[in-house]
Amino acid sequence: MKHKMMKFFIGIIMGSNFLLAVDVTFQVDMQNEDTSNGVYLVGYWDWEFYEMSQVGGSATYGYTRSFSSSGSAYDYWFSSGSGWVDIEIITRNITIP
Repeated sequence: MKHKMMKFFIGIIMGSNFLLAVDVTFQVDMQNEDTSNGVYLVGYWDWEFYEMSQVGGSATYGYTRSFSSSGSAYDYWFSSGSGWVDIEIITRNITIP
């Protein structure tokens, strides 16, 4: 019986991480910028290039990412291409709510 209860509690703990996830939408206005190579978000949380989607027919691009690390602070950058030479020089910061 103890073994079954332990599995139950582990399941609740693992499931609760999903419930505590926060979706954060990043947006950038790329008016007057060359977007022919795409627009990307790069974050200190994993250093991956995430392609952003154009919002309607506007010059705004967006990307939504789910975080489960409430209270953590991360640097991030926007990029006009999928390479390190394309990243903007402005470092932005977000603290996950």
